[in-house]
This record gives sequence, C-alpha cells and structure tokens, in this order.
Amino acid sequence: MRRNVSPEDVGGEAGERLRQLYEAQREHGLSDEEMAEKNRIITAYMGSVGVVELPDLDLLGITDYMAFIERLGTIHADAQAAYQEAWFLEAISLRMLALDFLLRVYIANKKDVAVPPDLPFGRLLGNAKDQNFPPSLADELETFNDKRNEGIHRYLLGQGSYQGIGVAYRNADGLFERIMDVLDLPAFGST
Repeated sequence: MRRNVSPEDVGGEAGERLRQLYEAQREHGLSDEEMAEKNRIITAYMGSVGVVELPDLDLLGITDYMAFIERLGTIHADAQAAYQEAWFLEAISLRMLALDFLLRVYIANKKDVAVPPDLPFGRLLGNAKDQNFPPSLADELETFNDKRNEGIHRYLLGQGSYQGIGVAYRNADGLFERIMDVLDLPAFGST
C-alpha cells in the first residue's frame, strides 16, 4: 500500500512543500516538526481531522493487510479483556505488540526506510532514539520492557509474581496515547 496523497494531488505551495518533505524523508529523515507539518498538509487536503498517514505498510513488515487492519482494530480491546480476566501474560504481550508497532511507524515515518519485522523491541527503541524519539517516553518504554521481561522470563524462577505482570501492564496505562501524540496521529483506542 502506498500513500494516497501525492504532492500533485495537493497542488500549489502546499503540494510543493509536501514534495520537499517526502524528499527529505527519503534522504535523511524528518524532524518532529517536519513530520507534524506533513500530517497537517495531508489533513488539510483531505478536509478532515484525524487522517492517519501511515508509512508504506511494507516498510513495517506487514504482509497480510486485511489481518493487520483487523488485529489493529481489536488489539486494545483484546489487551484490556485479557487484563480483566487476569490473563496478565497475554495482556502485557498485546500491549507490547501495540507499542512495538508505534515505534515501527515512528522510525518509518522519520526516515522512510524498511523496519525489519524480526527487529527486537530494544533495538527498535534504540533506532527510535537515534531519530530523536522523546527521551522521557523512551525511558518509560525501557521501564515497561524491563518489567515485562522480568515478569515473563523470571516468573517461573520465582523472581516475580504473576500479579506483578498485571501491575507492569497497568503502570504503562496512557503510554500508547502519549506516543500517538508524538506521531501526531489521532487516538483510535487505548491500551
């Protein structure tokens, strides 16, 4: 899938600026301000609020677009349902998948490069930091990932509690929305 809005579609000064932003994105990546400007131009052209300009889905490693759309639409509700049923391993795993996806979008939007699907979360976060991802959010993501790893990988060893996994899940409430704000995308759910 490719972008639906081209500089020619927009036309005029805004179209020329969009062309410059697309070129800058391919050549060296976009600053946060440039990324927000690109989204504003596209939103203004589309005549609506809340238009999401995702990178080419192939850059994110997505191979089955229909399954992706279906899962993206339910992942937040699925994570919350798992938490409510005290299935904390599932809840925290689903939350991690959503946060992982947002980092992939951030990286691809900043530089218009493919993000390998097998890139582990820690390396994704490192790549996002290299693209000026906000340090405070990076710290929150690192804390969440550390707690998730402790809960999942050390639980059987007796070094944590199953309830602690649920606490780690809850401690990351709102993190998804704060990252969406950085991406300048409208919220479509919460985890």
